[in-house]
Amino acid sequence: MEQIDEKNDDRCVDLSALSKLAGVMGICLVDCRSGDILGTTDNHSSINLDKVAKHYVEIVRSKRKMLKDLDLRGKVEDALICMDDQYHIIRPLVGVNDGLFICMILHRATANLGMTRHSLRDFEKTLGDLSI
Repeated sequence: MEQIDEKNDDRCVDLSALSKLAGVMGICLVDCRSGDILGTTDNHSSINLDKVAKHYVEIVRSKRKMLKDLDLRGKVEDALICMDDQYHIIRPLVGVNDGLFICMILHRATANLGMTRHSLRDFEKTLGDLSI
């Protein structure tokens, strides 16, 4: 079941290709600057992707601030949060889409973490310029 944020209709992104990966419970594409959700796919009704996005915006902002404060020049590929039954992957986008990130929630027992991370990299390459 795909949901798209209507208030940003000009920048909505189709995440259905990622939603077909094994173990995907939910995905959201988020603008870290505004907190706006640019697209969601929810395969698991108990996940509130609006709340997920809100909290992960703060994590991404904090991580970027820390890297700047420590003068670390490396690029963050993704962040992984491991729970007993889920993986949460947070992937900040780069280049023209810097400031956006994808969050994927995966069912730990059925997801292939390596394939999912590879697919995220490939998906990012297909995105055009999503800036306003």
